[in-house]
Amino acid sequence: MECPGTIRVRATQNRQRVTVWEAVVFAPEQSLLRNHGIAMNKMLRTYGIDTPLRQACFFGNAIQETGWLRNLAETGGNGLWYAPWYGRGLLQLTGPGHYCEYWRWRGRHVPQDLQRALEQAYDATYRLPGAQRTSERLRDAHFAQLTQEMVIWRRSVEGGDAQAPVSDDLYAPADSAGFYWLKTGMARYADEEHAVERQAVHTTQGVRVYYRSPAFWRASAAVNLPAAVNRLYSPALNGFDSRCCAYGVALAVLTELRLPDERGLATLWYPEGYTRRRWW
Repeated sequence: MECPGTIRVRATQNRQRVTVWEAVVFAPEQSLLRNHGIAMNKMLRTYGIDTPLRQACFFGNAIQETGWLRNLAETGGNGLWYAPWYGRGLLQLTGPGHYCEYWRWRGRHVPQDLQRALEQAYDATYRLPGAQRTSERLRDAHFAQLTQEMVIWRRSVEGGDAQAPVSDDLYAPADSAGFYWLKTGMARYADEEHAVERQAVHTTQGVRVYYRSPAFWRASAAVNLPAAVNRLYSPALNGFDSRCCAYGVALAVLTELRLPDERGLATLWYPEGYTRRRWW
């Protein structure tokens, strides 16, 4: 799956907001699909992500969160205030509470006292002003009940050693995303009618177009900003425009929906400006 570009808003030194359009080139040799494609397909069946619209919502988010299928760990994760519990996996499982819940979902033993202590440290840090947040409270050394085995489990969610992955390294990145899909109830939003809207934006590369829908918004907010599920198109949701870039291509590849043109008529089989990749 390929997207013509990704949109992000960047603040300049004088605090002006600039909309940046960046071309995305899908490089098979860099794609995580080589190692994780089979597990991902099994996960889609296991967790009922088995309709075109559900898959469009899943991939619209997963493609953006993995840097266009290149990385299973959040960029700069070790430098974030919630390290080492930064985002990992196809849907970027984030925060100690979500990791502990996922491990229990897998039938693994996680002491309640450990989860409580981790969540208290996470919440206490989150409540601080942004400039004062550091990962000091969340360091592994502060939690005696956190075993080396658990550290390995956490690492497996980002694929472990990509050069020599073990079985759980090939399983957990996709399975954790299926767990999170189920936990957040993404399916109920993905199953809504997708009233697709064309959005034209002025960017560093001229006018560019992406596609969105209230259904995709709610599915995206469910996994990224649950409090905003009903605050349609709130700017608080990270990277929604870029998610929409992937969503539009996923709709074209997976569904029979036609996308709206500049007149608002549903005439397009592929997103405006999109060039299909040829295999010959």
